[in-house]
Amino acid sequence: MEDENINYIHDYFNIVLIGDDQVGKTSVLDRYCNNKFCIMKKKNRPVEIFIKKINIDNKLFKLKLWDTQFTDTYFKMNKQIYDRADAIIFICSIDNKDSLFHIKTWFETLSEKIDINLKENLILVNKIDLKEKKITKEELDKMSEELNVKYFEISAMEGRGIKGAFEFLILNMIKKIYKQEGKILEKKEKTENDGCAS
Repeated sequence: MEDENINYIHDYFNIVLIGDDQVGKTSVLDRYCNNKFCIMKKKNRPVEIFIKKINIDNKLFKLKLWDTQFTDTYFKMNKQIYDRADAIIFICSIDNKDSLFHIKTWFETLSEKIDINLKENLILVNKIDLKEKKITKEELDKMSEELNVKYFEISAMEGRGIKGAFEFLILNMIKKIYKQEGKILEKKEKTENDGCAS
């Protein structure tokens, strides 16, 4: 799924990240898109956008990844970002139990406002490189079962698990959208500007 010398963009997808402050949303996207990790990165805006191009079956896809601060005010002003998202990633930190429980709150809140089951959803558990872990496997399994959402344990600092998690999400997202079993045969009608904040 690496970018190659293909100029034609076959399709565009929007992926939105939701999570508490300090769980590493920006670091995860920086690692996935740029293979970089910055320990201290001050966030000045309520949303940051990362771009990633990937090659699947010799077709080039452009991903627009939205790092958002999910609050009631921000959602009301930018509902179209979540509405037009093809996938939603909920992210928590292994050293912050509340960040896991908040995922259920956000999932239920979004379910009341958009048809979240039409999206491809995923939970990322970041900072597994830390020695002190406050979230147990049992708690992760329970949350995954309750929401019917798969989870991956990752480390933005080490880069561990991130590539596999995004590959899983993207392939399943494309299968869901194109309704094909692993084959990309027909193109979804979509414009490059879908999901852009006004």
